[in-house]
Amino acid sequence: MAGENEITGILNKYGAEISAELKDFIAQKPLTVYGVVDASGKLKRSVHFDIKDSVMRVYALYYIYYIEHGRKGGKRPPQKVIEQWIVDKGLILKDISVKSLAYLIARKIGEEGTTIWKQGGTKLLEDILTPELKGQIQSQLILTFRAKTNALMRSAIVGK
Repeated sequence: MAGENEITGILNKYGAEISAELKDFIAQKPLTVYGVVDASGKLKRSVHFDIKDSVMRVYALYYIYYIEHGRKGGKRPPQKVIEQWIVDKGLILKDISVKSLAYLIARKIGEEGTTIWKQGGTKLLEDILTPELKGQIQSQLILTFRAKTNALMRSAIVGK
């Protein structure tokens, strides 16, 4: 029915828009009192989208889930990841080693959960994938489908 090229064009447009906005939010939007969440820039660089079989998917590193929802207490996160975060964030202190600080942070997260979890999550994705944006995408796809269907029907009736 609706041309694959038209659908792909619409999905490409919105995939690029959503990916760009997600990258901007990751780099600039303070999601906690501690500021932005992408200390190393890896998360922002990981954001991309693809379109396969008329389905658009937006991807990022796995830990975007924890940036959206946080991590509840009960289990300590991997200390090595926190050590790297400390280095990336530039939190090197004079009186405590990176390893010791990472241990203390991991222990506290294990006991209490992350700040994001305690604040009920963030609205990182919700602020991008608004009902308005979803409506725009849906409307453009419907209009494209209708136009192609009408053209096919006219062609069938006229016999051309």
